[in-house]
Amino acid sequence: MICLLRDPQIGSGVYLSVASGQSNNILTRKNPEVSKIGKYLSLLIQHNVTTGFLLPPTLQAFTHDYYIVGKDPTLPIIEQKKDDIKLNGVAVFKEDRMVMKVDQDKLFYLKLMSAPVKSGNVELALSEAVITLDHRKVNNLNVVIAPFNLYEGLKASVLDMSEQLSLTEPAVSNRLSLIIEQKIENEMMVLIQRLQEETVDPIGFGSKYRAFVRGKTFLMRYGEINILRQALR
Repeated sequence: MICLLRDPQIGSGVYLSVASGQSNNILTRKNPEVSKIGKYLSLLIQHNVTTGFLLPPTLQAFTHDYYIVGKDPTLPIIEQKKDDIKLNGVAVFKEDRMVMKVDQDKLFYLKLMSAPVKSGNVELALSEAVITLDHRKVNNLNVVIAPFNLYEGLKASVLDMSEQLSLTEPAVSNRLSLIIEQKIENEMMVLIQRLQEETVDPIGFGSKYRAFVRGKTFLMRYGEINILRQALR
């Protein structure tokens, strides 16, 4: 990474990624529809940043999260399957070593806790139905010594459902809202617990902790801190 930072020909806005398998196989693949693989990969990442739940994996962002105390960097994982190149989750780093992977279908929950999400679609598999949400979100992360209070405000509309439900009936819509809230809360907590087990913090709890509690070492307390939830609205 130091070499990238010192190279004047490489801008801070260049995208970084991790290859699943041999990177050479991805960079040298021959496809008549893709004339410049570098440009194709850049557009693929940019599309997922703009319309999906991928945090911008620029050199500047990675460097910031690498050096700041209390946050760990992430990079998208690029995978080639036959003739298709796609993103397959993100790698979470501890310093310069990848320690875990967040699957593609869990990126929504990672970004929901990490950064504002202006819009986007997410599919949730529920006991009642498989639904697709179009959502807007405002988040606020508070910490008063310990534990953390993580408040997530979510505004969403149902775009599609696999089962026929009468959402005009208050009892049905209220029950569905509650199920969605519980699903999102549970997924967030499962992800947080995985991060705690690996002692990595791509969300930035540690930097928030240090801002409020001076002189305390967050790393030693990370696995012990209970992160509270407030129902999503």
